[in-house]
Amino acid sequence: MFKNYYNKDNNKWYGALLIAQKSKIGIEEEGSIEIIDLLLEPEKIEKIVDNYRYFAGYHMNKKHWITIKLDGSVNINEIYELIDNSYNLSINK
Repeated sequence: MFKNYYNKDNNKWYGALLIAQKSKIGIEEEGSIEIIDLLLEPEKIEKIVDNYRYFAGYHMNKKHWITIKLDGSVNINEIYELIDNSYNLSINK
């Protein structure tokens, strides 16, 4: 499964919904997991990445993207806020 989300005004991506192997994002387990990649300011990435719920961007530039596990470990409202933020960042690209 792969679904990308892009700003229709400038065709810049702001999100990608994927199923990835856990080992590809740094989880030392077998199997796959649903994730979302979102744009985020580099200074915020340094603070949010915990390698448990939030990871450096998988499949994207790790300086500007984060990966979030979609297994219930992150509050859905927080994910919505990060999606909105990602979209707003895509406007300025």
